[in-house]
Order: sequence, then C-alpha cells, then structure tokens
Amino acid sequence: MTRGRWKAPRPGPFLTRAQGQGRPMPPASADRTQSALVHRTAETGHVRYSPRQEVDDDAVFRLQPKIRRAIAGATVALHPSAWWMTAIEEDDGSRLEAQFWYGPDRPDAGADPHVRMTVEAARMTVTARMAGIARLPLTVASEAAAEAGDLERCIAWSWLESRADRPKPARMPPLPGVPTRSQG
Repeated sequence: MTRGRWKAPRPGPFLTRAQGQGRPMPPASADRTQSALVHRTAETGHVRYSPRQEVDDDAVFRLQPKIRRAIAGATVALHPSAWWMTAIEEDDGSRLEAQFWYGPDRPDAGADPHVRMTVEAARMTVTARMAGIARLPLTVASEAAAEAGDLERCIAWSWLESRADRPKPARMPPLPGVPTRSQG
C-alpha cells in the first residue's frame, strides 16, 4: 500500500484560519473562557467546535455590512464567492436565520435556498441545513459544500460581533423607596 502525502484543503474565499479543519468537541468540564461556537450540520449530525480565532478579522469586518443589508431585506452577493444571502433577525437580536444560494446570478424570488442556517446567540450554536446543495450540478456541488462550512462560521461570528457593538437598552431608574439589589 502506497502512502501519499496529506494535502491541506484549498483555501476558501472566506479566509478562515483553520481552513475547514475540524476540531473535536471539548469535554464538558473544559474551560470555556475562550468564545467558541457549536456548529451542527442537521442532515449528518456532524458537530464541530469553532473558536473565534478561526475567522479572520478582515472577513468579519467585510461581512458585517452585508449581514445588515440582508437583515434589512436585500438579497446580498457575498463576493468573491458565488454565494447569495438573505437573513431575518429576531426583534430582540437573539437569533439569526439566514438563507444562502450558490450561483453566479441573483436567485429568483421564491427559489428554494441551497443552505439554511440558524444562529442562536445565547447558546452560541449554529445549525446548518444543507439539503439544497443536492440540487446543484455535480460539477459545483462539492465545491459549494466545502465553502458552506466556512461561510456559515464567518457569517455567525460576524453577526455575533455586530450584536456586541449595538447600544444596550437603557435601564429603568430605581423607583423611589424601593431598595435595589446593591442596597440589600
């Protein structure tokens, strides 16, 4: 049996530092002081631990305005790739649901997405449903599937960090005569 050299995956257009190399889930007792996403693929049950340092800061910076436009109702091109995106955010900013289409042209209104993704901020989870990739021509389906994981991580981290930049809701002043927690 001949052993070939292991080749690193091709860099995707979304510039993740780990370039798609999976990391096992840490044990439940592991120190979670460093932020990380739990990234699940619904169809396969695959779970991946995705720390923030895998996503390049420049990718986050470039994607944040595109995510805001998608949430505002636009269908946004995610160049330099062939992905298009729309998104809906919960009113309280706790959840993002995004849909992605792969192809050179803007998707038709009502077209079924190739990938659907849900990001839940409180649980730090990304759930991806990629069944629509099976509808792509075989010549591009494997490339689209390979890029989808990087895309999902980059979009999730970009959205989560944009939430941190938003102004916090004003706190109500304490009522006169009612003790606050710090008073006792």
